[in-house]
Amino acid sequence: MSDSTEQKVIAALRKDFEETYRDMDRRISRVQSDLKEIQNLEKLTQEKLGRLSIRESKIENQVRKTDDERKSLCRRLQELQELTADEKALLNRLYCLKADVVQQLAGLDEMEESRELMSDGDKKLLDRMLQGDS
Repeated sequence: MSDSTEQKVIAALRKDFEETYRDMDRRISRVQSDLKEIQNLEKLTQEKLGRLSIRESKIENQVRKTDDERKSLCRRLQELQELTADEKALLNRLYCLKADVVQQLAGLDEMEESRELMSDGDKKLLDRMLQGDS
C-alpha cells in the first residue's frame, strides 16, 4: 500500500474509532443516567415501602384492638345472656312461690270458713293445735 492510501485508511479508521468512542461515551452516559434514575426510584420505593410498613402496622394494631373489643363485647353479651337466664330462673321461681302463696291463702280462707262453722270447743282445740305448730 502506498503512504497516502495508508494514511487515508488510518484516517478513516481513526475517524471510525472516534465515532465509535463518542457513541460508546454517549451510551455510557445514558446508562449512568438510567442507573441514577433507577437508584432514585429504588430509594423512593424503599421510602414508600417504609411508609406502607408503618401503615400496615397501624392497621394490624387496629385490627387487633378491634378484635379484642369484639371478644370483650362477646364476653359481655354472654354474661348478659347468663344473667338473663338467671333472671328467668328467678322469675320462674317467683311465679312458683306466688302460686304457693295463693294456694296457701286459699287454704287459709277455707280454714277460716270452716272455723266459722265450728263449735267453740272445736275452735279452742284448733287454736291449740295451731299454736303447737308455731
